[in-house]
Amino acid sequence: MIKLYTANILERTSKVQMDLIKEKFSRIIVNRINSGFSEKHKLRQITTRLMLIKIFKKLNIDSMHLKTLNYNEQGKLMAPNINLFISISYCNNKAICAISKSKIGIDIEDLRKKVRNENKTLLENFTKTKIESSLDFYKTWTKIESIAKIYERGGLYKLFTDQNFFKKPQNTSHFLLENNFLLAV
Repeated sequence: MIKLYTANILERTSKVQMDLIKEKFSRIIVNRINSGFSEKHKLRQITTRLMLIKIFKKLNIDSMHLKTLNYNEQGKLMAPNINLFISISYCNNKAICAISKSKIGIDIEDLRKKVRNENKTLLENFTKTKIESSLDFYKTWTKIESIAKIYERGGLYKLFTDQNFFKKPQNTSHFLLENNFLLAV
């Protein structure tokens, strides 16, 4: 089972929304939101935590399990007490959340964003493949990001230092959202 959910990032929050988050989530989650390094980051966190409340309800998962969510060493949100894996990604005003019974990673990128030549060259060097277009770049990048989110330790570093990684077939799917955003799962 893989479920994907999207939302627009909130532009502001209300006391009611924050009270709901404080009620449903642990102090660890709430403190992390409150200590966000920017207002944008904080709004992203609030948006996805409100999404998780709705997702748990939709999946008939007792909301008490929201209190057991925590972060691993890399800051990835974990659901240790239920057989559920969560992956979250943000781009511009979009938040994407993937839920699965097995490890999962998701990434989103805006196809309208111009790819800088130095980024294209860097990615070509790491992957040992020719990148012909912006779409090629974003398909490759989102694939790498989504797979990196599956790893408990090392993430991107682990992928880029594994000489055989880019030679192995990877089970990744791409989706287009609103004609502008590319998702990799």
